[in-house]
Amino acid sequence: MELLNIKTELLAEHSKSQTNKIVNYIGSNEILFHELMQIFIHSDYRLNQRAVWVVRECALKYPFLVNPYFKEILEKLKEPNIHDAIKRNTVRILEEIELPEEFLGEIYESCYGFLIGKEAIAIQAFSMTVCFRISEKIPELKEELKLTIEDLLMKNFGGSAGINHRGKQILAKLKKKK
Repeated sequence: MELLNIKTELLAEHSKSQTNKIVNYIGSNEILFHELMQIFIHSDYRLNQRAVWVVRECALKYPFLVNPYFKEILEKLKEPNIHDAIKRNTVRILEEIELPEEFLGEIYESCYGFLIGKEAIAIQAFSMTVCFRISEKIPELKEELKLTIEDLLMKNFGGSAGINHRGKQILAKLKKKK
């Protein structure tokens, strides 16, 4: 396999095929993933946006790779004025992988903030799922989450099908688990 410069490859093109090329190059290699994470954490907004897509794809294939970086990922998520692509892909990672117990409160707080804020639909939908998954581990959050989703659905009446569908699914699960 040829050696790639991850930063150069990220800048070369922003496409699914380029993302897959970089993901396949990194594979489950922790050293290469570390290089990617340094680019994601410490670069300008354009590189952040491109790197987070690769981070997400690597995390979905090899979830263990992101474990050492949860603190940095959550700090990135809290940065002011971060692009929606960074929020969306980061929350999507949190939606899909096992969440470390020590970060559940911080993750819930961030995602709950996205859920009640003026975020893009995908960010709200992914955040809803993350909050639900955490409420499964911390049941005292369920009632607050249920009321928040009911409120969101009321405000969204006739609006986004994605929010309505996911909200109704999660509400049904919350009500069933009482």
